[in-house]
Formats: sequence, structure tokens, C-alpha cells
Amino acid sequence: MHVHCYGSGDIASSARCRILRQPLHRREGIPTSVVGEREQLMFTRRFTFFVSVAAALLFGALEAPAQIEIVVRGGGSGSCGGTDPNTLVISSSDATPQPALIAGGNVAPECACGAPGNQDPNLLPLTTHNTGDTWGDFTTTFVLPLGATSPAMTLSVRADDGAQVFLNGTLLQTIDYYVAGMPTTHVIQDNNSGHFLNGLNSLRFYVPNTQSGHYGGATPRGGPGDCMHVQYEARVTYVPQPVPTLSEWGLIALTLLGLVAGTLMFARWRVAEA
Repeated sequence: MHVHCYGSGDIASSARCRILRQPLHRREGIPTSVVGEREQLMFTRRFTFFVSVAAALLFGALEAPAQIEIVVRGGGSGSCGGTDPNTLVISSSDATPQPALIAGGNVAPECACGAPGNQDPNLLPLTTHNTGDTWGDFTTTFVLPLGATSPAMTLSVRADDGAQVFLNGTLLQTIDYYVAGMPTTHVIQDNNSGHFLNGLNSLRFYVPNTQSGHYGGATPRGGPGDCMHVQYEARVTYVPQPVPTLSEWGLIALTLLGLVAGTLMFARWRVAEA
């Protein structure tokens, strides 16, 4: 504070000059502690506002990642008569896992691969390698990356004579082949994140031959027209862990620098007040 004092230099003028040189709160008799509290409160409010804006920029710098979908389809890109390397099967006659056969499960025309009416025309049928098998146990896998969140699955499945469907060992649903007397493709929706794993996930179908079109205990085949197969398509979605782009890293760095600068300003002010 600069004060220019004019006068004859007598005692009264000197006293007046000394008063004018003093800060306003001292001239008006306001205690120093009160002024310090007011200045501290004002600085705290400004610093809090700055930190709030900086934090908003920091957390807003990362764009929300887009949802990703994995499609797991029985038969994959194969064709009738081939095998599906992504779906392994064991059966009543063979306990060694091997790629499932892309076929309807028996030799009669109604069991042929793509037989109209009996099979879902949008999906390939999978079966065992022995037409005498009484049951087949089919397993496929998919991978969710580390940090994936909000996993969910929409599964379309048809199985002759029905099936139990498991995800990572959890029974999702038991389905029949016939519903109201008609072969039916079932849609199973699973939004329970506790059923999914970060890493390898297993989707399994246990398919017995019952000769009834309904799930039950496995029985011997009734002839060349007694089919046994499963058809499926799983659409698995998840939200990946966000990864900053180069420009987002730049914004994050600037925000952190601002936070550091604000902290240093606050510390410097506190030291000056001490």
C-alpha cells in the first residue's frame, strides 16, 4: 500500500500519515483474525471450484466405450457334412471330445442337414459321430477381456429332443423340442453378470434322445428317422474397459497440472499466513 502524506511535518501530521499507511481493516478496527478467516474462506471457495472443474474435465475426458458384440454360432462358417472345430462333443459312445458333426443326427430324409420343418433354417444342426448315440454333450467357448463390464447374452437354441443349457456350469434353462406340437427355437436372455467370467467362458448343451420331443432321460434310437441334434446362436455383449486416446491423455495431463498448480498455490498461501 502506498500513501502520499503532505503536511508541515508536525506530530499530528505524522500520526495521520502512519494511520493512512495501515491496511483498511486496521484503520477501521477490524481484528486481523477475522480478516484472515474471510480471506481463507474466499480462497477455499475458489480452490474448491477449481478442483471441481478440473475433476469434471478429468473424468469427462474418457469417452464412454461402445458396446461390443460377440457372435457364437453352431457350425460356424462350415457346411453340412463337415465339422465345427469351435464346438466339441462327447457322447454315450465316445467320451473323447471331438469337433461336432454338422448333420441332423440320422440317415432318414427327415434328419438330413437342413431338413425343412424339423430344423431352424437359419442355423446349422450339430450332432454326434454315431447315429446310435443316446445323448450328446456339446460345448463351445468365448472370451471376455479383462475389465469387461455389463455382460449379457441372447441365445437362440433348438434341440431334438430337448436340452439343458449351461453357462459356466450354471443351468440357464431346460428346453423341449416340441412346444404345442411344433419344433421350436427358444430364445434365452441372460443379463446376470454373475454368470459370466473375465476370460474363457463355456456354453454347454446336454441333448438326450427321448423319442418324445420333450426333454427327459436318454433312450435308444427308434430307427433311422429318430434324429438328434442341436442348433444355436449366442450373441454376447459387453462394455470394454475404457482406453484413453492421445488427445484424451493430453487433456488428462493438463487437468492434473492444473490440480498440482492449485495445490501449490494453496500451500504457499498457508505458509504466508503462518
